[in-house]
Amino acid sequence: MSKKVLFIGAEMPIKFEHLDSAQHLLFKNVLPTATVETLVERATVDNQKITTPVSLGMLVEAQQKIQRLLSGTAPTYELVDNGSGSPMLTRGIVQVALGGEILLGDDDTLNVDISEFGDNAQASVFALGGKQKATSLYQLKRFPYSGKDYEQRLDVSEFNYLVFKKEAASIPEELTIFYDAEKETIDAEILEAFETTTHGVVGHLLGVPVYGSRYCHVLDVRKAKEIIIEDTRGEDYEFFGVKFN
Repeated sequence: MSKKVLFIGAEMPIKFEHLDSAQHLLFKNVLPTATVETLVERATVDNQKITTPVSLGMLVEAQQKIQRLLSGTAPTYELVDNGSGSPMLTRGIVQVALGGEILLGDDDTLNVDISEFGDNAQASVFALGGKQKATSLYQLKRFPYSGKDYEQRLDVSEFNYLVFKKEAASIPEELTIFYDAEKETIDAEILEAFETTTHGVVGHLLGVPVYGSRYCHVLDVRKAKEIIIEDTRGEDYEFFGVKFN
């Protein structure tokens, strides 16, 4: 395990070297609105991006929900309200690989770029290793939706899970998922109801429980044969896909 202290003006990205090969990153005392990006920098082959720039709160929540969908383990969040509705993430774990730790060569590094993490003197990030080498990276990518098209067919090979920001403007009016012998049509109301029943309490805001979604919505599309987004609002927005490679 290796620890790096975060402070205003710190050099970014933070680099973990081969002796610090990680399976998880543990963030402590960081704002959930902080922006995080992770990349494996290889000396002899192409670099591998793990997560596109995304808010830490959304990333932690998405991974916790995926863990629940994979294993049935209930999501856990450690958010402390500071009285203004902008809670501090006292402990947030981000998985960067599946089945073990990332294999880093002597000159390879795991780069963690984090900005707007707050001014807490105890802010830090740890690299936590595994007991064996990883089977795949835990990748999160950003995808655009073009409002002028009104319909977008997604390449199902790109996704194991879809992640949408909680804001209404970032949720499709209608999402149709086709399986072998049936289809499922989902809108924002159905998505919220599904997450409430599946995940329960996902955080607290000023002491009040938040059900279903705090920062994002997650859909399991591992068995999907075709996915179509339909939206007549005419606005561009972005969504995210998680793929284990």
